[in-house]
Amino acid sequence: MVALGGSVMVYENPQRSGWLTGWHNDLMAEVARFCRARQDTCWKSKSVPQAAVLHLAESYYLHNSPLFNYGEAVQPVQGALQTLLETHHSTDLLAEDAALRRMNEYKLVVVPEQMRLSREMLKALGAYAHAGGYVLVSGEHLARDYPALVGASAEGQPLTERIYLPVGSEVVPVSPPWQPVTPAEGTQVLTYRLSQQEPKKDATDQAVVTRRRLGKGAIIAVHGPIFRDYDRAHYPSLRRFIGDLVQGLDIPWAATVEAPPRLEMVLRQKDGKLLVNLINRGAGETLSPSRVIVEELAPVENVVVRIRRDTRPKSVSVVPADMPIDWSYQSGFVTAKLPRVETHRVVVLE
Repeated sequence: MVALGGSVMVYENPQRSGWLTGWHNDLMAEVARFCRARQDTCWKSKSVPQAAVLHLAESYYLHNSPLFNYGEAVQPVQGALQTLLETHHSTDLLAEDAALRRMNEYKLVVVPEQMRLSREMLKALGAYAHAGGYVLVSGEHLARDYPALVGASAEGQPLTERIYLPVGSEVVPVSPPWQPVTPAEGTQVLTYRLSQQEPKKDATDQAVVTRRRLGKGAIIAVHGPIFRDYDRAHYPSLRRFIGDLVQGLDIPWAATVEAPPRLEMVLRQKDGKLLVNLINRGAGETLSPSRVIVEELAPVENVVVRIRRDTRPKSVSVVPADMPIDWSYQSGFVTAKLPRVETHRVVVLE
């Protein structure tokens, strides 16, 4: 909440007599000091649009488990959000009304296995790509339901067995269903499926990832449930596959980070300042459904942030200001080096 510009509330349950337990208040005071050190910088900040993940009501209610249970409805959305954050892309979630209003503010729009896209949404996605945006859509239904959008038609029936995707000289397994497709004119095949785990020996001619150029932008279609798979297992090689797809778009991001996947970046703005929030989401021990408390958090060390900037900034600082920061400006980029990020720090550009 601090990084996203919101307020923080802690609920304290007093004893039945009304007594406020002393050591509880000591803990809350520590939390308060953490928040107050960041309040002036973060509170009421606004998002800097970079990447957006669409979370659409029609698709949600098609897959949730009524009345109040998620079922499998949010797995693709969570997988897409987690992948982008773990590859250091500042990302917002957009419902349909927000996406139709604000889509053109973003550089990448991800539609993770969302079904029953409205006519308005299909039209908006096409117009967004034509104007120079990049759309990453996924799901085995794409070539059947939206062939005009993705520039491909279904080739035979969906595959019901596990397939493999090439990741450099290695592969990553993904679960079914996947739909081989026939690309239309002007649509490029980015990935053919592998039948097994030896890239050269097990190659096939079945296209499963395509790119349709549209105006100044493109529609990249992954014809299988890739984001659902990432949410379920978090395979590092699958994250790398998706990250390579995004990196291949050559998008001029406002900022990039050199750090492990556990460090997330959230870009915000306030009072003419750019705020690069860095959040350490790691853990010193293995977590599980029965072990949910992080007892130790190892700092992320030697973090490098590169920020696109037309002119040299007046200043570059870090909040809290109890750490030196080494920064330079050259060829349109600010490079800031932080010795470590313990939990949360903000690089501030004026």
